[in-house]
Order: sequence, then C-alpha cells, then structure tokens
Amino acid sequence: MAPNCGILRIEPIRFERMKLGNNRWETAKFNERAQLTEIGSASVSDNNVWKLEYKYGELESGSVNASKNTGNIARSVMTLAGVTNPIVQNYKYDSLYRLTEARPYVSPVKQPQRGGIV
Repeated sequence: MAPNCGILRIEPIRFERMKLGNNRWETAKFNERAQLTEIGSASVSDNNVWKLEYKYGELESGSVNASKNTGNIARSVMTLAGVTNPIVQNYKYDSLYRLTEARPYVSPVKQPQRGGIV
C-alpha cells in the first residue's frame, strides 16, 4: 500500500516464457499498457508451432492506428506452422467501443499458370 494515500496498487503479472508438459514453450509479449500483443507456442528447437498477434487501436484505411488505442483489438494475426499465409481478422467498434464488425482479411490469391493449355 502506498504511504498516506489509501490506494493499493497491484502490478500485473506477466509471464514471457513458460515450459509446458508436452516439451513446448509458450511465449507471450505485452505492450507498455500491459495488453497482450503476442502469444505463441514453440518447440524445443524454437520453431514456431503457432503465434497469435494482437494489434490495438482503430482500423483506418486498412491499417491500425495505434495512437487511438482504447483497449480494443483492431486486428489479430494468426500464424501456423506449415500454413503459407497468416489468418488475419479485422475488428471495428461503435462510439461506445462495442464490437460491430469482425471480418477476415483475405489477401489476393494468385492463380497458378497453366502451361500450354488455353
């Protein structure tokens, strides 16, 4: 307890790396506001099995404006081992910070070239 102010301040507990029973490591990263920004699992050889990133702020013209961080997640990005493209989800909120839209971001897919056949 802080002296003479009557306010109890509790620091958040943040782990950065924890070994699991299946011999994998779970890792986590936080920003200066103690918001979870990344969580993932890796094998002993430090190869990522999966990783989930959170970006806080407001979605503006397809990018996240982190200076408008009200605590809501604007975008999540999941990367999985063996999957070429990450799975991206965008989120929008109303003026009361209630979720109004959760939409997957689909990157343009290039069609394979077919040789000799038209």
